[in-house]
Amino acid sequence: MKRVAHLALLTMIVAAAWSGAVAAQSEVHGFGFGGPFAMAFFADMTGINTFLSENGLPSMGDVLLGAGGNGRGGVVGGGAAGGIGWGLTAQSASEDRRAEFVFGGGGFDMGAAVGGSESSVLTFGVVLGGGANVLTLTGPTLGTEGVSALGIVPEPTTRELGRVIGFVQPYLSMAARLLPWMGFEFRAGYVLPVLGFDFGDQVGIPAPSLDLAGLTVSFGFVFGGIGSIGTDSQDEETSARREVTQVSSGSFGVDANTELMIENTLGDIVISSYEQDASQTDASAVEWQATRTAKEKDIDELTVESGATEIGASLTTSGSGRVDYVLRIPSGVDLKVRNGTGDVTLVGHDAMTIILENGVGEVNVEDVSAAALIVAAGVGEIHFREVDALTLIADLGLGEITLDLPPSASATLMAKAGIGDVDIDQFPGMTGGVHGLLGKSGDVTLGNGENRIELTTGIGSISVDLDL
Repeated sequence: MKRVAHLALLTMIVAAAWSGAVAAQSEVHGFGFGGPFAMAFFADMTGINTFLSENGLPSMGDVLLGAGGNGRGGVVGGGAAGGIGWGLTAQSASEDRRAEFVFGGGGFDMGAAVGGSESSVLTFGVVLGGGANVLTLTGPTLGTEGVSALGIVPEPTTRELGRVIGFVQPYLSMAARLLPWMGFEFRAGYVLPVLGFDFGDQVGIPAPSLDLAGLTVSFGFVFGGIGSIGTDSQDEETSARREVTQVSSGSFGVDANTELMIENTLGDIVISSYEQDASQTDASAVEWQATRTAKEKDIDELTVESGATEIGASLTTSGSGRVDYVLRIPSGVDLKVRNGTGDVTLVGHDAMTIILENGVGEVNVEDVSAAALIVAAGVGEIHFREVDALTLIADLGLGEITLDLPPSASATLMAKAGIGDVDIDQFPGMTGGVHGLLGKSGDVTLGNGENRIELTTGIGSISVDLDL
């Protein structure tokens, strides 16, 4: 009953704050944020630590540390929704035994953005989710000592105590924009288990309760942005609120073996590559077209600027509104893209280093070759097809990652979903596999394991498919 009362009280507070904020808001801002974070869980570990002491192990303390990913969007003065997932751990070890406690959890995030502006958002909300707490103990004296088949060498014994839980997590979040496409989020919450069931080796064996409640604190950098989506001012002219679209284009030079930086707040970015040859009059030209959409009163402030940097050249958006880019860039130029909200597509480019950062939306990479290919996104999807990279890293807060590889692929592959699924096709000669319950991990070797692939999502799915 006490837990239900806590949840009811939280719901009333959030509803009251939401309605008050809606009534007071004069200018409406929409926002979308997502990305990875570091997290600490201050749980009551008394029962677990007592159990460890009885089995000859030191205390784990009362703090679990780990990381996760989240993504959400909404309207300041209105609702906010998204998802979140995390993995936390604590360890204890002595000379001949050890213990590890893991808490993997996540769920649906809903709340009310009770205050904010074009630079920050304050949110009250609650996560309705589930997870699993698992305590694994390994050592020769945990219960009955094992004996090898020869009856000579003692074998370590392992016990796994687990509990699947459903929980509510009320929280307070502050997200602030540092750059048009990136910011940070600080979040404080409280995990409150409401139901669960045990699994593992508990049957008939005394074990501590794995229903843990406590304060959570997290901090992370998020991709995305905040934008004005309207106004309730009655005296503003209709023409000032009307959206208009303008198209502009241009080109600028970039030297070979340098870096091209592209920064945009809101909009789609499509990039293709061309080979440089002697027949081209400007072999190092970056050709761009920008479709700018904004309120009529803001369209002149929404500009596209290009220029030289210390390590190459840049194309940057300034002002409030949406800009959709189509670019052609010379092959061999390193590329760094930072986009807040929208889709990013890269086709047919070769470079030493390619870095793509996107807050909310899809990232599509096709026919690309690089020494290092890195993609980081908050909420959305990441798709790779016909890619060849010595190092391929993809990190997604909430959504889906897909990677198509040929049968001849040679790589060491690590794929991990905090909450969700990992599916890896059976490649010729592949070793390793997928394991896990609530969150899955895949550790496999393809071919000779020459390249390195790391795919991570907080909540969502990862698929590595055989491209025949």
